[in-house]
Amino acid sequence: MEINTNVRTTSFTLFANTFFTRSQRSGLVLSAVACAFVFLIGVPHPAYSQTSTQSQPQTQLSVTDSLVTAALSQASISFGDSVALTVTAKNIDKAINLAPLERDFHVNSQSSSREVRFINGVETTTSNWVMQIEPKRTGVLTVPPIFVGTYSSRALALNVGDAPSGAERDVFIEATVDTE
Repeated sequence: MEINTNVRTTSFTLFANTFFTRSQRSGLVLSAVACAFVFLIGVPHPAYSQTSTQSQPQTQLSVTDSLVTAALSQASISFGDSVALTVTAKNIDKAINLAPLERDFHVNSQSSSREVRFINGVETTTSNWVMQIEPKRTGVLTVPPIFVGTYSSRALALNVGDAPSGAERDVFIEATVDTE
C-alpha cells in the first residue's frame, strides 16, 4: 500500500498556517524535532529491552561477586601485644560476627567503614572492619573464619611468643625539661 506523503505534508501545513502565527509555527517545528530527538534517544538498547530475546542484565549477586577477606598486620607478636585484624566484605550488607574471636582473643578496639560505588549503573559496596586483637595465650593461635552474614573469611595463623623479659624488653623513657 502506497501512502501519498504529499497529502499529509500539505494537510499539516494547511492546519499549521490556519491556527498558528509564523513564530508559533517555527516553535511548533522545533518542538516536533525535539520530541523526535527525545524519542530516539529514549529508546532503550535491545540488550536491556523487556521484549528482547536476549537475557536481562543480572541484578542478583553470584557467589563470586561476594567476598569476605581477613588479614593480620603481623604474622608474629609477643604476648601482651596486639595486632590489627582487617576484615573486608564485598557486596554483602550484613553484620559482622566477632563471637568466634572471643575464645582466644580480646577485641580491644574496633572501627568500620563502608564504601558504595555506582559505576555504569552497577552498585558495588565494600565494608571494612579493623580490630585490635590481643591474644589470651601464647603459641600458634588460629584466628577463626570471620562471618559476615553467611559468607566467611579463611582462618589465619598468628604466632604468639612469650613476653620479652629483662634486657629483651623495650624500655620507654619519658623526660621533661625544666625551663626555670
